[in-house]
Amino acid sequence: MFKNGLIKDIADFYDLTVDQLKILPGLGNKSANNLITEIHRKKTLFLDRLIYGLGIRQVGQETAATIANFLAHRLANTSRKASPEEIFAVGRAITTEEWQTLSDIGPKVAEALFNWFHDDYNYDLLRRLGRQGVTAVWEKKLASQTLSGKTFVLTGRLNSLTRAQAEARIKQAGGQVSSQVSRQTDYLVVGADPGSKLVKAKNLGIKIINEAELLALLS
Repeated sequence: MFKNGLIKDIADFYDLTVDQLKILPGLGNKSANNLITEIHRKKTLFLDRLIYGLGIRQVGQETAATIANFLAHRLANTSRKASPEEIFAVGRAITTEEWQTLSDIGPKVAEALFNWFHDDYNYDLLRRLGRQGVTAVWEKKLASQTLSGKTFVLTGRLNSLTRAQAEARIKQAGGQVSSQVSRQTDYLVVGADPGSKLVKAKNLGIKIINEAELLALLS
């Protein structure tokens, strides 16, 4: 759809019509109708997915989750939802220095975020999403900073979380994630088929926890 010029940004998804879609290879009238129906069913988005979908430079899924948690604290209300315009207003009020207080945001990403929220085109983009009925929601319990100052290393395969999800949740809770075990490591999180990091952690006397114990720390 990008190649065909039908979509330039996230708001364009909600403007698509059956007539536009049914001419695409492999899509007939029925498939196009089903796709349009599915798109319009998904107008309530988790805040981190909305942030990621905005295409902000240097903001991947992990960073989007960190940003979403930060914005949710600023947006804090009992309904746990916000319009795109409200999100833009809150984001626009955040300085580059404030962005850099987040665990995985450095100067370049902070500058990219500041510039994004001060671009009138992006304001119009979020206004379009608002007019299309898009709403952002977040979990009742916002991530706290209970792991502030703690450094984690992960090894092995986790069951309920991907590696990226585990790292993002640790960072949202204020922790740091390292790729190597050292004397500065506070916790080694061990999943299935751990590597040599487990041996090194034992030799250094690092606290070793499993996935369930990590989730308990995050809860």
